[in-house]
Amino acid sequence: MSDIEYEENLYKQHEEIGKTSLGRSQRQRVFDKDRLTYASEVDRRIAKAESLLQSNELDKALRILEDVHRRFPRRTDALDKMAEIKLETGRPDQAREILEKSIEIAPATSHEKWLTYAQLLSGEQAASAYREGIRLGVIDLKKKENVVTIHMRAKKNPRAALVVEAKDDLIDLRRQLSSAHCSLVEIYLSDELRNKTKSKKRAWDSIDEALKLAPQSYEAHYTKASYFFVHGNHTAAKEWMYEAFHLWEDADPNEPPTPFSLLNGVKLGLEVRLLQCCRKVLDHLIGTLNIESGEVWHLSAQCSYLMREFEKAYYEMLKAMQVLEKELEDDGKDEDTVNLLQDVTEWIEETKIKHPEVQSIRLCSTESGPNASDIDDDQAH
Repeated sequence: MSDIEYEENLYKQHEEIGKTSLGRSQRQRVFDKDRLTYASEVDRRIAKAESLLQSNELDKALRILEDVHRRFPRRTDALDKMAEIKLETGRPDQAREILEKSIEIAPATSHEKWLTYAQLLSGEQAASAYREGIRLGVIDLKKKENVVTIHMRAKKNPRAALVVEAKDDLIDLRRQLSSAHCSLVEIYLSDELRNKTKSKKRAWDSIDEALKLAPQSYEAHYTKASYFFVHGNHTAAKEWMYEAFHLWEDADPNEPPTPFSLLNGVKLGLEVRLLQCCRKVLDHLIGTLNIESGEVWHLSAQCSYLMREFEKAYYEMLKAMQVLEKELEDDGKDEDTVNLLQDVTEWIEETKIKHPEVQSIRLCSTESGPNASDIDDDQAH
């Protein structure tokens, strides 16, 4: 039974009650009470699913949400969380279909679903979805700012905890909208939209908004550096990327930049020769976060080579080849991984010719990182 059918049935039942023993106002109060009970039960089930989501019990959460959707198909909050799980479990096409259904039912109930939906699109479609998500998010931002103002103006101050909570929500939303602006800039800088008339101005305006919303954001500073680099101003790109790396070092440990964002920063940092900064980030990704990625090892090797640490670079490129081969074996043939492995293999062969001293370097079977002990004693330095 859908939520609409449920309410119609509920109302009919109370119409019958009204014919016998209750007056109109009494009948309405009973009806409203039952509607509240009905809504509360749905909310409890969705809250239970959200709790399971947070504890990473995705299958159980999905079963609850699917049951809620079958019974109450117009509850878009259930649909939005279903889409979240589909994304988490590597089913983006299904997530997109679910979000499209949610948007069709209630397009203005959540800025977050628009921002998630935008990630599943490309080009102008993605840009349009980001703009709508940002528009709705700004409306929500103003509401949250009003809530903070109201709590702070209370003559007595029993609402201190509420002020802190409201301010935290405000900071989180500002960060989210700043990040959305950064994603929008990436689209405007893409090959598809870069040369369109309004793209350059729109990109600049979004960068400006991103920095206003989150002035200490690594991502916003990286995005501005990327903008300058794409438009040929490498000096400004280097300055803004340098500042981004320093913001990363001072970032809130509870809100660190994502590894993906850091990797993009390293790629740009290598281009503008911020080698020491790139080395710090790469050591963090490999040594602290223990990220075992062929792309990370490849970038680390590039950084070492530019720093003229040829033996270390060669070792790291061997490691990149080993990890990429495993990624292909585990995940199947991905075009980007295949192309990167080919580049790595060619680099190794070319480096053997340019620097013959590296030829005796081998990976140890038990190694876990590019330390001196991992290089055979007979060839080390």
